[in-house]
Amino acid sequence: MTFEEYIDTDVFRQERERLCANRRTAKRRMILFFVGLALLLIGGILLPEEGSAPLWRDILGYSLFGAGMAVTVIGAILSRRTDDRMEDSMMRRPAFAAAFFLYARQYLAAGWRAENGIVRYEIDLPVTADKDVPHFTLVRGGEQTEISLAPFGEHLDALDALAVAVFGLFTWLERENVVAQRISYRLLENGAGEVGKKGEVVLYEAGKWRFAGRTQRREYRRIVKYARKKDLIG
Repeated sequence: MTFEEYIDTDVFRQERERLCANRRTAKRRMILFFVGLALLLIGGILLPEEGSAPLWRDILGYSLFGAGMAVTVIGAILSRRTDDRMEDSMMRRPAFAAAFFLYARQYLAAGWRAENGIVRYEIDLPVTADKDVPHFTLVRGGEQTEISLAPFGEHLDALDALAVAVFGLFTWLERENVVAQRISYRLLENGAGEVGKKGEVVLYEAGKWRFAGRTQRREYRRIVKYARKKDLIG
């Protein structure tokens, strides 16, 4: 199945709608968190530390404290129900991540280079890594590829850009049977410097996959398994 065919399926449409709905719920969850925290603080202040206090103050304090606990629990429940990423990774739910995989397999499985056994690429974001990312630039061997995330929907972030790029990388590694000595990438913002303090992230070196590489390879294999199970690929 092609990328364009998949994003037109009911399965992907439902996942995209779910993502938008969860975005709205996340805002409500944040409001509940602050309301719950405020109720807990006010209730704690009203509750007497020593000695006795007027009955009305005890009742009000315990009531506000209890309400704060209830609101906090509701917020925690909403947090679990609206999580769009897998519990043991940073990848989106398979039905959504499959679109990343099909796009990368179709459009980003070529263009990679191994110079003297070294594969290095950069992901250039137009905004800071903790905000919505509408598009990004994949830089490989001095060549730039502009990638829009609009076809996938709204409210995507830097982790989604990383997934699209790495799915293309692993597809290329498998198709071409590449033997690399070192694989690494950098995350940039407007081409003007690295995001965060990690600098270059090494995925593979000296014959071993690093932690980041093992994690991303596991997520790639997981989505390949899902795609085959759902007959998205042969």
